Amino acid sequence: MKIDAHILAHMNMPYAVAALQFNSHPYVLLSPEDHGPALLVDAESWQVANTLDTPGGTMDIVQHVPDGPVYSVMNCFLGYKFQDAAIYTLQPQDVRRPSAPWHINRVADLPFAHRLQPLAIHGREYLIAATLAEQKSSPQDWSRPGAVRLYDTSCWQEPALLLSNLHRNHGLARISGGFDHPGNSSDEIWVSAKEGLFASNIDTARSWNFTRLTDRDISEYAYIDIDGDGVRELITIEPFHGHTLCIYRVEKTTEQQTTRYNFIQVAEHTLEYGHGLWAGTLMGAARIIVGNRAGHGNLLMLTPSDQNHPENNSIELHSDILAKSVKTAHAAVLARTSNTATLVTANQGDSTFTKYELSI
Repeated sequence: MKIDAHILAHMNMPYAVAALQFNSHPYVLLSPEDHGPALLVDAESWQVANTLDTPGGTMDIVQHVPDGPVYSVMNCFLGYKFQDAAIYTLQPQDVRRPSAPWHINRVADLPFAHRLQPLAIHGREYLIAATLAEQKSSPQDWSRPGAVRLYDTSCWQEPALLLSNLHRNHGLARISGGFDHPGNSSDEIWVSAKEGLFASNIDTARSWNFTRLTDRDISEYAYIDIDGDGVRELITIEPFHGHTLCIYRVEKTTEQQTTRYNFIQVAEHTLEYGHGLWAGTLMGAARIIVGNRAGHGNLLMLTPSDQNHPENNSIELHSDILAKSVKTAHAAVLARTSNTATLVTANQGDSTFTKYELSI
C-alpha cells in the first residue's frame, strides 16, 4: 500500500473534521479543541477557502444534507471546561460561494454537549444532542450523568428529553435498519455510554423508546459486515477512551415476545486511548480506521485477514500503520474507489490536520 501524507493546516489541539458539500462541491471543515477559528478547505484544490470566526472548543460537526446548515458543538475546552458549551449553526450566506461570509449563530445553550445527529421526520428537521455529563465540578467528577435531547431546529425551543442517566457519552449515530438487515425501512438511533449501548426507532413523537442492547461500557461503535459473511458485526472501542477494539457477532433471539441480543466476541485489538473510529468499505474491502491518542499514538487501518477460524468463529485482523505518533482524534473518509482512498485526520501528536492519500 502507498501512503502520501500532506499537511493541510497547523492548529493547536486539532479535533473536529467533517466532510461538507455546497453547490455540489466537496469541502472539509477543520476545528480545534482549543480556542480558535475553524478552517474551510476545498476538497479538490486542498486550499483553505475560508476562515470562520468561531470560538473553538469543538466536539462535533455535522451536516445533514448538501447545502444545508452545519451544526456544531463548541465552547468545550481542555480539562472538561464544557460549562458554556452550546449548539451552533454555521451556513454560508450564499451556498454558491462558501468563500464569502457565513452566518454563525449560537442557537441553544447546552452545558457538556458532546455529540450531534441531525434527522428529518416528515420533512421537518430535528437535531439529537447528547451530553457527556449534566455538570462537572472537576475533570474527575462524573457524579451527574448526561442525557440525550431532541431539538426542533425550526424554533430551538425547550428540547424533548429522550434518554437520561448516561455517564461519559461518546457515541451517537443513525443506524440503517438497526440490528436487522440494512434494507429494512426502520432505522434506529444508537447511543453509547458507560451504561451500555441503547437503541430506539426514529419516532414521530417527542417521547422515544430506547432499549439497552448491551450493558458493556462502550465509547465508540460501528456496525458493518466486516468479514463478508452477509451479516453485520458490532465494532466497539471499550471502555470510555478505551484500550480495546472489540468485534462482536450479534445473535437476535425472541423469548415470550421479548427480543434479546447476544454479543459474541470474535476479535480484539489493543489500543491506547482509542479514538476516532470509522468502519466501512475502503479500497475494495471492509476496513477499520482507528486512532490512538496516547502511548505510541499510531493511526491504524485494520483489515480482516483471509484466514478463517471455523473452530471458534473468530476474525483475525491485519494491522497497517498509516502514520506513527500522530495521536489522531478524528478522521473523515472522503473520496473512495476500488483501489484508492482519501482521509483527513485531526492529529494532536503533531498539531496538524493532515490528508492521507491511500492506494493499493
